[in-house]
Amino acid sequence: MLAIEKISMDSGVTRFIIKGRMHLGNALSDAEYDAKGLLDAGVRKLLIDLTETETIDSAALGMLIVTCSRMSAVGGKSALFGVNPRVQNVFNITHANKMLSIHETMDSALLALE
Repeated sequence: MLAIEKISMDSGVTRFIIKGRMHLGNALSDAEYDAKGLLDAGVRKLLIDLTETETIDSAALGMLIVTCSRMSAVGGKSALFGVNPRVQNVFNITHANKMLSIHETMDSALLALE
């Protein structure tokens, strides 16, 4: 099961919390739609919280890359944090760790959004 929570923080940052398993399906499509909605609403600093994300598949990886690319294309910034070893392994194998701004802590991710 996948759940998304969105929290508006200080300094224009929106925290996009992804909980559960990110896998191909309706829930992942809904998450991508939610992320696009934030972009359409003018969000330009997106903090993607993966502390409660258990696993991801290739579709989920694509969703994260597309979301971050869209943000960058409109002059915004995105940063991920809280990646567990299983998810980090997917990022490493696919070299997504070179395309995404991945941080160990929320504080370091917030600094990357400045």
